[in-house]
Amino acid sequence: VGYPLCRPVSEAERPFGEELLHSVVKSIQRNDVSRPMGQLLQLLGQSLGVKRQRSLYRDILFLCLVALGKDNIDIDAFDREYKMAYDHLSPNLVKLTHNCDRPPSAGVMECRKTFGEPYL
Repeated sequence: VGYPLCRPVSEAERPFGEELLHSVVKSIQRNDVSRPMGQLLQLLGQSLGVKRQRSLYRDILFLCLVALGKDNIDIDAFDREYKMAYDHLSPNLVKLTHNCDRPPSAGVMECRKTFGEPYL
């Protein structure tokens, strides 16, 4: 017998709930990336520690693209806000970051100009 393509995720496997996700989206709508970045870093650091495999940048951007729609997110503006928030992280939060959490590099930005913005 075949295996299901996906299985329900138990509450214990979810590092954060729906309320926090809505809070992140609302903050992004107000151009506030700092607050959700700090909240997510703390929660991910507590629940996943060094086992985290995806970047915070990717997770926040993906959530916003899905929740608000690609037409409602200016990815260049998001990148600027993300970089500003990242550059102003407290030392305690910096310790919870990984290299993959850094803002997109100049090379990534150049690729976007050449190949276009990411899409879902």
